[in-house]
Amino acid sequence: MSLLSRYHPTRFGFDRVQLIFVFVFLLINIVLFTHADYSQPYPNGPSISPTYLNAADGQRYWQVAINLADKFSFSVPPLWDSRSEYPLARSGPLTALTFSIPIRLVGLDQAAYWIVLFQCFFLYVMALSARGLATPFGANPNIIQGLILFNPNLIGLSHLAQSDLLFAGVFTLLLSHLTRMLSSLPNTPRSVFLTLGLFLGLLTLIRDIGFAFTLFVPVVIIFTIFISPTPLRSIARKLSVGLLSALLVYIVVITPWSIRNHLVFDQLSPVVGQTEQLHYNYSQIVNLKDSGFEGTNEEYISQRINSVLVNQGQGECVDYLRPPISDECAGNLRNAYAIALFSEPKSILASAVIYATIRTLISGGSSRFIEYLGFERSDRLISSMQSFSGLSDFKTYLIEAAKGDKRTMMLIVSCFGFILVTRLAGVLGFIYTFYQRPNSRHLQVFHLVIGLFFLGVYFAASTSRFRAPLEPILMLYAAIGLACFTRTKGTRTRLLP
Repeated sequence: MSLLSRYHPTRFGFDRVQLIFVFVFLLINIVLFTHADYSQPYPNGPSISPTYLNAADGQRYWQVAINLADKFSFSVPPLWDSRSEYPLARSGPLTALTFSIPIRLVGLDQAAYWIVLFQCFFLYVMALSARGLATPFGANPNIIQGLILFNPNLIGLSHLAQSDLLFAGVFTLLLSHLTRMLSSLPNTPRSVFLTLGLFLGLLTLIRDIGFAFTLFVPVVIIFTIFISPTPLRSIARKLSVGLLSALLVYIVVITPWSIRNHLVFDQLSPVVGQTEQLHYNYSQIVNLKDSGFEGTNEEYISQRINSVLVNQGQGECVDYLRPPISDECAGNLRNAYAIALFSEPKSILASAVIYATIRTLISGGSSRFIEYLGFERSDRLISSMQSFSGLSDFKTYLIEAAKGDKRTMMLIVSCFGFILVTRLAGVLGFIYTFYQRPNSRHLQVFHLVIGLFFLGVYFAASTSRFRAPLEPILMLYAAIGLACFTRTKGTRTRLLP
């Protein structure tokens, strides 16, 4: 069944609900884009769209897209700094390839419009596909679609030339696909498994975490079927053939990029160069502990990594911060980071993970809008925004925001208000579903395990954009919770004299 046939306009009330959604969604994004604050990356330089300048890890996406458009090379250009050009690593090619098309056709400045337009359209497709998550739970698909379409975190990401929105959109298509499969296992056609392999391949070619998820998802599927009402033995043969078919499609999709990595880095893998993420996680751990080291955190990390490398007889890899990392040192460095990181006190590791998880789940994403629109922020506000770790720090953060630009305060309150309402409603929705729909508990476990996977892989790193692929799951239970609240309120109203 095609996507268009599954989401037929008349079936979902396109005459009213969808038209309202489209109109309001276009209005919000047009206002945002027309008020974007262009700024200079360096003194006396050209003004650059915030779609590029505010993009996280932009050197791996829109900057690579420039080289791809100009000379068909997946490499990071030096642009306005003194770095030497080096091949793209760690990230897949799909995001840069997508951005390179408008950059080549209309130039870098005009391409910002087309990149934002494409990502906004893809966000609409993402919200539309998320309606499929509602069926097993009897949820209102309009509420789910609206919560995703007008989600501040996702709207902010759609205006930046980075990979998060593209990854979240493909992941939502995959999630809707898996929900349909796990809800009707005996009737699952083989084409569903072929599409599963395609989506997993695309995720791997967008972000490195897609590769880790691909290794993880077959185990989750089998475990979910095992605890579902459908006996695993009755579909074991069909499941085995289906997963093998998905694996074949997946290999076909990732092979060209894997061959490229083999030619460039001598590693036959769709993902290379994971050291930067490990370094960032380690820095977050060090920030939470009193190491007793007299130097800076970077010096402490360097000393620890170098010590592990020397102890393992890999002293030639000690210059680990010089990009690009040599092929022979990549694996040794990953091992050294893992050893050094997990040798830190377990209490510190647990605190870092809990802190990162809470902050990822409750961050409103307002800073993305503030930077994009060029609203004023004091240095103390920026500092508290980056470091608050408790209610007292959050109170200081709000006080600093109230002293500055009122538009900044309105954005912070609006974004955090959305988070507060949807998180509370989500908890209510999860509890309600667990007790009222026992036949769907296996899907709840499926959602929970997926959420734990993403939060666990990011470890000590925390930011609202990491939550993007989880937004459909979070909004599903928020929609159920809001419906519960509405029904309860309506019942109480009818009972009033």
